[in-house]
Amino acid sequence: MARITVIGGTGYAGSNIAREAAARGNEVTVIARKEPEQKIDGVTYVTGDVTDAGLLADAVANSDVVVEALSPRGSLEGNLRGVVAGLADEVKRAGKRLGVVGGAGSLLVEEDGPTLSSTPGF
Repeated sequence: MARITVIGGTGYAGSNIAREAAARGNEVTVIARKEPEQKIDGVTYVTGDVTDAGLLADAVANSDVVVEALSPRGSLEGNLRGVVAGLADEVKRAGKRLGVVGGAGSLLVEEDGPTLSSTPGF
């Protein structure tokens, strides 16, 4: 049994990862801005702002695996890259494993933008 923390675990991808990890008998913690209306059995929920380096350090220290499934909303708008880079550094220092969930929408279609998600037809 692994201790798995899903950061951003109340969104679509994160909640499905948390659900499957818990169903497989892992100890699962979800970190999110707020608790979901429907909690997953066997999952512990921690609320907080992931721009708080201490919150991320605790998440890494208390996990075998950290999964990052964040969306660039709220305090993460314009800050997601830095938060994920800091998380990756923390995970590396601790000798833990990191999984990153992402999509093409945040990628730049050319060097100076725009992002794919802000183009017509996305």
